Amino acid sequence: MSWDVILVPNSVKSAEAIDSQTLGPKRTVIHQLKSVFPDINLSDLSWGTVDRRNYSIEFNFGEDNPSVQLMLHIRGNEEVIEALRALCDSSSWRAFDTTTGDFIDFERDPARGLNIWRGFRDQVASIVETESSLAKKKKAWWQFWR
Repeated sequence: MSWDVILVPNSVKSAEAIDSQTLGPKRTVIHQLKSVFPDINLSDLSWGTVDRRNYSIEFNFGEDNPSVQLMLHIRGNEEVIEALRALCDSSSWRAFDTTTGDFIDFERDPARGLNIWRGFRDQVASIVETESSLAKKKKAWWQFWR
């Protein structure tokens, strides 16, 4: 489970137009990512990963060349917002938040989608933990007659 963000060219102005333009050749996209994340793991050229103390990002490049879009699967805290801002500021890309269904506005509540996703994640984790706890307390079928 992750917070998903799509990187698209700045010229894309609506969600409906996300697939209409390319980010550029895959090697150019990778070069741009390396400029912001020099430690990016690119052992698989269709997936890149960045692991930091407070967040991780998986970059799904897909097979398209040139790259139409770049899907980011993000886990962690709000520190990742500054990393996203740095990536968008250093490129001609913008970030589309799949949770809110809108482009991230780095000047007004850029962590809104991340916080919604974290709330959902925490709720699901709580349910799973509760169910796991209840499963441990269940009696074997023959113990009901005791």
